[in-house]
Amino acid sequence: MAKTRHFKAFVISPIGKEGSPERAHADWVFEEIIAKACERLRPQYDIHVVRADHEERTGSVMGRVLQNILHHDLVIAVLAFERPNVYYELALAHAAARNVIMLRSENPREPRHFDVTDMNVESYDYQAGRAAPEKLIARLVKYIENTLDEPIHREKAFDKYDPFGRVFREYRFYDEFRHLAVKEVNVEEMQQKNIVHYSDYFLNANEFLTLTGITLKHFTHPRFTYTRPDGDLMTFSDVLQYLITVKGVDVRAVMLHPSNPTLPAMLSYDGPDKFKASVQQVKDECREAFKAWKRIAKVLERQPTSDKAPKRGSLEIIQLRHSPMRYRMTLTDGSLLLTPYFNQIPYNGQSPSLAVTSTAAFYRAIKEDLDVLIRDDRRAPPGDVAATGGGT
Repeated sequence: MAKTRHFKAFVISPIGKEGSPERAHADWVFEEIIAKACERLRPQYDIHVVRADHEERTGSVMGRVLQNILHHDLVIAVLAFERPNVYYELALAHAAARNVIMLRSENPREPRHFDVTDMNVESYDYQAGRAAPEKLIARLVKYIENTLDEPIHREKAFDKYDPFGRVFREYRFYDEFRHLAVKEVNVEEMQQKNIVHYSDYFLNANEFLTLTGITLKHFTHPRFTYTRPDGDLMTFSDVLQYLITVKGVDVRAVMLHPSNPTLPAMLSYDGPDKFKASVQQVKDECREAFKAWKRIAKVLERQPTSDKAPKRGSLEIIQLRHSPMRYRMTLTDGSLLLTPYFNQIPYNGQSPSLAVTSTAAFYRAIKEDLDVLIRDDRRAPPGDVAATGGGT
């Protein structure tokens, strides 16, 4: 069974007032052409399609439109009624190097602007109360398939210029990691300021989730919970069960082995006695964390796979015996959240964090570097460390 790929699509469109001919036209295009084409692509593609008036959030409408243009996987523009806002938003999408699918009304009273005449535009004939032609829907299905098989952003806008919003789209900095992990969530503020909750990085994973850290012990604590913006409270074990048994996500937990020789160098030196005690404490936490993760793995083995799951995911627990752990990281098929370890900052939660989308070169470099690090660590002679990495 092929795995369903999930996408979000944003429709740039004239809207008009409720009950107006313009609204009727816009709704017909959305429901008879766009929504039907997306439905035909199920179950291989699960496409959630929205238009600006479908979102009831407070705050700047144009700000949300811009976020959708920059971040959604697919952008479709409906050219009708000579609406300036439509061409304004279309220009933003092109400046952001988006691959835009354009649908143009065949109404002879509407001019054909030279700006888009040489672009790939599909024409339609609006007929109120009638279904859209099957051939038109089939052509749009093909357009969508081809567009989703390409990167969602081209390297250059108009084959020449740096894309508008690229840094905003691909990179985001947080002053402190703990700002992402707050338990008290102001939903309205998060929506207005486009704040991402830490648990979103887990739950948005569709193919894989990799966690790295010195011990990763905090994930195993039963009282360590995540409050979703919708108010649901869940432990990390709940998150893992959902990802593995429902979404079919492969999870890796990468931590240090207690005998890893690089561990002492990662801790702040505060005199010989305190330093020795700190090293021993972290080694003990490495052992405890590994055992706790193994217990979680055994519990998950007994959980049935959901009928909706494309496959059953997996949980792999890796202890690095020789290689250093330079940062705490949450890596998925869609994004990367990285928090370096700093000697002068006692708690990693107080360290600045960098969030990166999978379209960025930095994401690819970090992902590949981690794979090489794990591979090389496994190749290194184990010495007196047990081959099973049990941490005993």
